[in-house]
Order: sequence, then C-alpha cells, then structure tokens
Amino acid sequence: MNWPDDFINKIICGDCLEVMKKMPNKCVDLILTDPPYNVKKDYQEYKDNLKPKEYLNLVNKVIYEFKRISSNKMVVVLGSKSEILRGWWNYIPDAKLIVVKMGAISNNKIKNLSLQYHPVLTTVKSNKWMPDLWSDIRWPGEGYYFNEPRYGHPAMTPLKLAKRCIILFSKEGSIIFDPFMGSGTVARACKDLKSNFIGIEINPEYCKIAEKRLAQGVL
Repeated sequence: MNWPDDFINKIICGDCLEVMKKMPNKCVDLILTDPPYNVKKDYQEYKDNLKPKEYLNLVNKVIYEFKRISSNKMVVVLGSKSEILRGWWNYIPDAKLIVVKMGAISNNKIKNLSLQYHPVLTTVKSNKWMPDLWSDIRWPGEGYYFNEPRYGHPAMTPLKLAKRCIILFSKEGSIIFDPFMGSGTVARACKDLKSNFIGIEINPEYCKIAEKRLAQGVL
C-alpha cells in the first residue's frame, strides 16, 4: 500500500503510534487532533490513566511522529489541566496558544477554580486575522448550550471547532490527519468542507460510529 494515496478519506482501526511509524515523511498537510488528556476517561481500548512520566513519554513519541509526517504543521486541542498543557507545549515550544472559552459554568474544578476554557496549540499561521480568544464554541458538558449528538463518546470535540481549525489552518483539498479520531468529528468536518482526511482510532466501536457519521448528509 502507498502512503497517503491508499488511505485518503479512510479511518484506520489501530494503534496510532504504530501506524504513524510506517508513514513516510511529509505525507499529510496538517494534523488536527484532540488527544487523550490522561484524566481517567474510559475509552475502553485505551485506559486514560497512565503515570505522569509514562504519559509524557507517550506525548514525546507522538509529537516526534507528528513533526516528521506533517513538517511540524499541527493543531492540538487540549484540556484545561495545566500539567497537560505544559507537557504538550514543552515538546512544541513554537506553538501559538488559542484559548477557547466555555460558555456555561463547568462542574470540573482544580484547586477550587472552575475550569472555563480549553487550550488549542497551533504551529501553523492562520489564513486570516483571528483573535486568540474564541468565545462562541460550545462544548460537551455545557448542557443545553451543547446541542450536538454525543455518539456515545466520553470526550467529543465540537464539530464547529474542528471546522474552524480546518478553515484557518489549511487549504481546501488538504490532507488532514487525526490520529485520535474518536467518534469521527475531524473526518466529518473535512467531508463537509471538501478537504481530505486520514484517521486512526484504536476502538473498533468508535470506528463504526465515525463511519456512520460520514455516511450522513452535509451537517
């Protein structure tokens, strides 16, 4: 099989690190992903409860492959825990921080401070002027304000966020790569925006959900 032609607009069921090691240099135009944050979410096939050093070691290996296959062109959506943001940012220090503000009060809190934002790290220059504080994206957990289906996934990326990142940080027709595909949000966004995608997801059930989302009409 030839990378990337034989894999364009397909979801690969497997371990992303093992798959990425087989991918050639500079074979995708952009990585857009929302990885596990090591906060004990139940992803079934992957347990999100590594020891801190193990998690950072995994992040280091993943980012090495990110840089190699994308020429360091990536957008990474992260959680609000400072050690997670710091861990990823240490490995991509040239990344720009975008703060995506939550609209509703979150029940999650650290040191008695309610979590009200999600950070996004990007190493790619935006296609147009845009402030680095986004306040019009709704997230799972915001109750009435989040009107997207959840698809049985414990940590969904908002479709609106995925589409905005594709529009700002890639060109139409680009190959967008998501190694933590989950329920297929990035793939769905690419289809709607006429971009190409390659996705990897370790959980076969989530792969089936993503394929069903792709089979739907334009959202």
